[in-house]
Amino acid sequence: MNKQLFNCKYCMCLPLLITMLLLSSCHKKDTMVLSLSGAWTVRLDSLDEGEVFGWYNQNFDQIMQLPGTTDDAGLGVANSLEPKLEKPQLLHLTRKNSYIGAVWYSKEVIIPKKWEHKQISLLLERVIWQTNIWVDGIEVEQSQNSLVAPHQYDLTAYLKPGEKQRITIRVDNRIWAMLIPMKLRLFGMAS
Repeated sequence: MNKQLFNCKYCMCLPLLITMLLLSSCHKKDTMVLSLSGAWTVRLDSLDEGEVFGWYNQNFDQIMQLPGTTDDAGLGVANSLEPKLEKPQLLHLTRKNSYIGAVWYSKEVIIPKKWEHKQISLLLERVIWQTNIWVDGIEVEQSQNSLVAPHQYDLTAYLKPGEKQRITIRVDNRIWAMLIPMKLRLFGMAS
């Protein structure tokens, strides 16, 4: 059976870190790869209005290079701590910018025509915490939540080789952000 693999190595840390995005088709010994690295449009969704206002079928004004982080892109709340050897700065790693909430990414892609009649999967690795996927505004019927297992989506029914299509990814890290204080309480580290 011919198989294609649409690999998207994707990580949302606090803030979001996209490690690698690539598109590939696997058939026995030969592998074709179409890299999705580069410019993606991105929008923060701290008010959870993206689904209501149809963000799953649009490009956004902000452009972000992937792989990359929201921190590198200057997105989120700027860190107000001055670099010092004092308790607030030493208790945890600090970033230039931090963000807790949903982030939307959108990119138009063309799947190679020769990938027709093959399985196409999206694999997101090291995602913190929840992901949802849309292709041309149609939601892929599953949502995934995991910190340890890759998020895998079968996009065969959604992608049409040879046509320009929009892939939209929504990542929400709020559950992870709630777990950090809980972990500190469990291990007696909270002040």
